[in-house]
Amino acid sequence: MRVLVLSPHGDDGELAMGATMARLVQEGHQVFHRLMTVVPGEIGDARRAEFRAASRVLCVEPVCSDPMPEDYLDQASQCRMTGRIETAIREVEPDQLYVPLPWFNQDHNAAYEAIVAALRPVPNVFRPDMVYGYEMPGQEWAVRQIIGTRYVKVGVDHMNQKIGALDCYQSQGASRDGRLIGPDGVWATAKLRGLECGSPGLGDPNPWAERFVVLREVVK
Repeated sequence: MRVLVLSPHGDDGELAMGATMARLVQEGHQVFHRLMTVVPGEIGDARRAEFRAASRVLCVEPVCSDPMPEDYLDQASQCRMTGRIETAIREVEPDQLYVPLPWFNQDHNAAYEAIVAALRPVPNVFRPDMVYGYEMPGQEWAVRQIIGTRYVKVGVDHMNQKIGALDCYQSQGASRDGRLIGPDGVWATAKLRGLECGSPGLGDPNPWAERFVVLREVVK
């Protein structure tokens, strides 16, 4: 199975579903992680390097060619963004597509709208049969459309890979401790998601999970 994850910024995919990506790779699936935006100049070069390093930890294929400027997706042409997303989907032809949901950040909101447009029903154009929206820390405070909930159970090795991938983002991790995006928050959220999907608690050796919103599923 081929999987494509779209991330508005470096570390979004890892925060939302790093353990799921690690599990998919462990199961033998090919996972592509595409970076949609980057800041210009040396900082942008550093962010790309961090993105590639995190991808190596998770053993996924990084795609960071032709990103758009960070923090300006809401000012960009939606037609242009939609075209880039359509190209990314056409190049990979994923069986599963994971996308950002609306959130506090304007880049996430603009990306979601462009992705919806890119996935519109068009005859004779490839569209993935399985599309899932991934949640970010604090997503419950943002307005989002809930169609159906999907949980992915993950193990301690998957979680450790997720933490290792997030550690690659040194330019963004200086103040992670004590926050939802820090290690404590990441572990706690995964434990809560595990409890939500029926983990038996202390008797479960892997009581963690990541949560997604079902946007599209086609059974053939």
